[in-house]
Amino acid sequence: MDWLVFDSSLLLAAAASAGEPGILSWLLGTLQSLLYVAVGLGFVIFVHELGHFLVAKACGVKCEKFYVGFDFLEIPIPFTGWKIPRSLWKMQIGETEYGIGSLPLGGYVKMLGQDDDPRNAEAEAERTKLDSTTAAGEGLTMGSSIEKVAEQAFHTPPDPVKNADPPPQPAVAVKGADGKTVWLDPRSYTAKSVPARMAIISAGVIMNAIFAVVFASIAYKMGVREMPAGAGGTVPGDPAWQAGIEPGGKIIAFGKDSKPYAHLRFEDLMRNIVLNGNNRDLAMQVVDARGNEHWYEVKPVKHDGNKFPTVGMAPLMGVKLSVPSDADKQKGASLGLATTDIPLQSDDKIVAVNGQKVSSGAQISALLVQNPTGKLTLTVERAVEPGKGADPKAEAKPPEVLEVTVEPAGVRELGVTLALGPVAAIRKGSPAETAGILVGDQLETIDGQPIGDPLSLGQRLLDRVGKEVAIVVSRAGKDNKREQKELTATLEQPLNLFPLYRYDNSGNAAAETLGVAFDLLPLVAEVDAEGPAGKQDIKAGDQLVAATFILPAADKQDERDKVFAKVGRIDLKASPNKWLKLMGLVQQAKPDYQVQLEFMRGEKAFAVKISPAASKVYFDESRGLFLQAESKIHRAESWSQAFSLGLRETKERIQEVLLVLHRLVTFQLSASNLSGPPGILYAATSVASLGIPKMLLFLTMLSANLAVINFLPIPVLDGGHMVFLTAEWIRGKPVDAELQYKLTLAGLFFLLSLMVFASAMDVGRFLYG
Repeated sequence: MDWLVFDSSLLLAAAASAGEPGILSWLLGTLQSLLYVAVGLGFVIFVHELGHFLVAKACGVKCEKFYVGFDFLEIPIPFTGWKIPRSLWKMQIGETEYGIGSLPLGGYVKMLGQDDDPRNAEAEAERTKLDSTTAAGEGLTMGSSIEKVAEQAFHTPPDPVKNADPPPQPAVAVKGADGKTVWLDPRSYTAKSVPARMAIISAGVIMNAIFAVVFASIAYKMGVREMPAGAGGTVPGDPAWQAGIEPGGKIIAFGKDSKPYAHLRFEDLMRNIVLNGNNRDLAMQVVDARGNEHWYEVKPVKHDGNKFPTVGMAPLMGVKLSVPSDADKQKGASLGLATTDIPLQSDDKIVAVNGQKVSSGAQISALLVQNPTGKLTLTVERAVEPGKGADPKAEAKPPEVLEVTVEPAGVRELGVTLALGPVAAIRKGSPAETAGILVGDQLETIDGQPIGDPLSLGQRLLDRVGKEVAIVVSRAGKDNKREQKELTATLEQPLNLFPLYRYDNSGNAAAETLGVAFDLLPLVAEVDAEGPAGKQDIKAGDQLVAATFILPAADKQDERDKVFAKVGRIDLKASPNKWLKLMGLVQQAKPDYQVQLEFMRGEKAFAVKISPAASKVYFDESRGLFLQAESKIHRAESWSQAFSLGLRETKERIQEVLLVLHRLVTFQLSASNLSGPPGILYAATSVASLGIPKMLLFLTMLSANLAVINFLPIPVLDGGHMVFLTAEWIRGKPVDAELQYKLTLAGLFFLLSLMVFASAMDVGRFLYG
């Protein structure tokens, strides 16, 4: 009996959609995905049980049942008098009943003399023994020959082809747990030698491992769409940013003992971060945009409000645009801020910015962040669609080339400037590091001018790029007294585009031109008299406490309103850096949203409502342009190459499962990350919508999980049987039946408890995100 207990990997799957499908299209798509899932998961279980079945038959064991799913009980349908039958389908062929059980949590092969259900184990053992006989040399004490007793008790069923009874087989003498010899049906599982039974038990996981390779090989021969592992951007202040990883860099290795591999995926990066362990550096080999290789060591961090640790890297971006549909805009799925003289379309390919040719999203991002003001000219190529009735074999027309002017976009602001806190992080190799600025320093002035709004500092320094600037910082000295230091730094062109709307629960305000990230303080430094808060009673020195979005009444809310309603009250007193999160949300808010800010002035608490407005001096560097994530089809050129890739994929997934288990037992990974049947079903359905190759890779991962998990030394699982068999081989007799019963019962209880726990974690994720 083999259980599909849980997925030990983190299920990283996403469903893609374009526009708002009709009900019929959605229903057909969902049914198709569910069909893929049912066939895929069923096949993974089928091949596992097929391994047991084939080897058992080869060893001469009578297999009474072969089931995908369990037929242990009828499942009542709530609020009706109906029940789902034990089996959805079954058929008797020869001596074996084949079927599909109604409980889709695994599968089993029922062999004569073997039953994993502790309630039936004793009865099953008795069913294979000869009555009233005791072993005595070559004969039986009853005076009957072995052949005669065997003829009476152990006839095999008629051959369905020859329609004739096969000759009877002699009983097999086996030493019991009490040391006494018993006579068993020669076709029973327990009558076989220990090596034969080990072969039968291990065949399931071996088949899963084999078919994991098969699934992956077919996927790579068909072609798998992959997002490369790399940095499209880095979160200011986070580990990747501090390490100095430049946007556009691609990761080719994790760990200095690994070999470089050009096809590492972004999901591989996510897995390595999550499974890295507590307080450990993650070594990454990165090829930068110029082709130079560098080793970086970054220590993942877990921010408050985030479920998993991060190094602060966004995926690599390509050169094609993503323009939201009207339905997406209504839902708030994308900002859609770009204002152009010619409407842009999804899949428009940017080939030049202000006349400068570009070939990557990193190049486009760098030019955007370096040119936040004034009009920008994009040269784009747009595919020409063939007309109706066009010959599909005809050559595609060359793309249409357009010159598109993009207007600058002011950041939506509240007109309140927060006070600058101390330096929180410095980028390696940056002007700040060269100048000698240290973490904990307080920036006072740059070229004699006050710092002003921390969020726009880097943008306001663009006109001094390449020039030397004088920086005054205050630094803790002796007796904790602050001392002023005068430093100089030559500013550099920023490369990292990380606009406000990307901020969530991590990152700091930063000046990319200087390479310094800093904290914010929950104190008002300045109020723009001409800005949205200009007419409110807010003064410098007021303490900022919290922020809340003012939304329409609940009965009038649409999809975006409901999303913002979940944001709730943002605590800025305890976490002033969440001002960045608030400002990011302001960029995505509807024009009629208001923000309520709560303040303290001395002992007086008060609140004001502010309607955000576009700034005239601080600009959105992205200009509302959204690039599609970089992706490519990884397709094997031959079946031998596909097999090699399939072998690599399977090896990595098995190693991943083992690493997850190690992290779990050493408390470096929370058990709350496990997924039970609901999570596996949800992830499989999501992956199925991405196409057959992705589904095959998911089945590779699931097969690897099933192979490893089922071989754990837990009674009821294959690994538990191997432990009992190993003990029998060493001792020369089986483990005591009573002990096996108790251990099997404990193993069953553990697995059921684990399944319930993992399923509860899935439900929690579904309900609370």
